[in-house]
Amino acid sequence: MIRCPKYLLVVISIGLMLAACSPQATAESPTILPTDTPNPTETPDPAAIPAESRLSTKCVETIDTSLADIQLSGSLFIVSIDEGNKTYLWNLSNGRKNEVDTGTTHVVLSPDRARLAAINRRLDALVIYNSDGTLLLEVPEWGDEYDILQWLKDNQLAAKLPHGDNTYEPDAILVFDIATKERQEILPEFPLITTFFQDISWGGYSLSPMVPNPQLTHLVYSASEEDDNLLILWDLQGEQEVRRIYNHGSPSTGVYISPPAWSRDGTSFVTSVMLRYTFDPKNDDEPIHPLQSAAEASENSFINVDDAAAYVSGFELIRVNQSGETQRLSYLTTTFNASQEDWVWSPDETRIAFWLTIEDDEFPLRDALAVLDVASGEVTHYCISGYRTPIWSPDGRQIAINENIDGLDTFKIVDLEAGVAYAIAGEEAIKVEGWMVPPP
Repeated sequence: MIRCPKYLLVVISIGLMLAACSPQATAESPTILPTDTPNPTETPDPAAIPAESRLSTKCVETIDTSLADIQLSGSLFIVSIDEGNKTYLWNLSNGRKNEVDTGTTHVVLSPDRARLAAINRRLDALVIYNSDGTLLLEVPEWGDEYDILQWLKDNQLAAKLPHGDNTYEPDAILVFDIATKERQEILPEFPLITTFFQDISWGGYSLSPMVPNPQLTHLVYSASEEDDNLLILWDLQGEQEVRRIYNHGSPSTGVYISPPAWSRDGTSFVTSVMLRYTFDPKNDDEPIHPLQSAAEASENSFINVDDAAAYVSGFELIRVNQSGETQRLSYLTTTFNASQEDWVWSPDETRIAFWLTIEDDEFPLRDALAVLDVASGEVTHYCISGYRTPIWSPDGRQIAINENIDGLDTFKIVDLEAGVAYAIAGEEAIKVEGWMVPPP
């Protein structure tokens, strides 16, 4: 029997299981960096790329420049490596840097990008700043156990809250209203929820087994059933499973799952899945076998997306709505064994940026910056690589990317329209963690 569950189902790639002796990452754990940001490799003649993949190439030219010579707006939240990880808001219009005492290198931005939130461990406080570095709010006695996860909507933040006495129990989520100071908890009491090192990465250092939508009507959580790894879409109001998607492989060598990226209105989210495949745990050499169509399915087959387009192998970006209906967004796997990492919506939610990897002898890519046009399914890659989630500018014209070259953290700003990547002179030892709207 085909294992395609009765309920409409969802999922992302489950990472490899950590050894039992390995500690779980926390909000202050150091980031494990690659020795070097991978080279996306040389690009062949674009005419050689099959049209059905809807993939095109626009290689950016790297330009060494000063901030005064380019026109950028907004403020970057940056971490100065040379200054012992001091944090600043860098006004891109006038070049001024205002130090902000966040007490951490990990912050989350409000949906309008006008405020940032962080947990200052030194002060044991939740701190809120605007984009010019003015402290708007300080909530004392926050508690070390509350690791900030995400800004949900308006004045609501999500934080990770340890739950239960067992170290391996999944964490709860604390929803905190910064205006009313009201707190509510989402407990990890859902069927099949993962209990051991299968958390979802929310970006930065933050991990949680659950990712609610901004409206708190639905959530996606990491789950397991016997040998099967999956994500489950859950209706919080109806208290029922909506959809699940199985995934027995991962495009990443990391340990945690990349998060489902909810739309701001909470009606849908984006993730990356293997479309359809057969999984044979007894076959050590090739346990996963992709299926061209659902008609090839057998007892050990898993059908996440069934469409008429070809499927070679690998992962594809899809969108799932609250009812569990699935829309294929990209078509890379019609031609290539492709995978995606760290996908993130553009500010207007018409595009999605991500790191693209293609396993192909003639067209190999590794962690290349790519942008998907949601309406057309067209993907453009820019022949430049990085790590961590790409960071959109508030107007959607540029993307800031972090790099690690010879062990040195640095960054570039990619102008998508101009086709250039700006390297700002004298600003090499910097990590970018967020891009806010211009100061008031």
